[in-house]
Amino acid sequence: MNTRSEFHIGDILTVLHGFMVCPGGMHAVQAFAEFMAGEEVWTHQMTRVHREAAEPLRQQFPDLAAVKIPLGLNTEQAVLEWLTSLEPQFGVTRMVAPLSPDQHEQRDPILELFEMLSDR
Repeated sequence: MNTRSEFHIGDILTVLHGFMVCPGGMHAVQAFAEFMAGEEVWTHQMTRVHREAAEPLRQQFPDLAAVKIPLGLNTEQAVLEWLTSLEPQFGVTRMVAPLSPDQHEQRDPILELFEMLSDR
């Protein structure tokens, strides 16, 4: 699967910088991760998929990779206002290419969870 799809810049920024600035909340973060991976992504797999996606997203969107997320975005309203302030320069959405098969490791979610728990 190599079809591009449109996502809010907040979705992209969330993965690039590791701060939750996705206006659609966790549902949108999950949908973005599943698009990038090309498969269902369970909650415990999100961090790995975001790590896999970060560099390809930096390559696709170097301008968004250079954005600095300010401190103090501790309310939904603050996040939305900040994202709105970026729109004149960066737009609202971007067309995103998913990860290629060599950029994403498909893992059985149950086995991966078991491995994560056994590492404790």
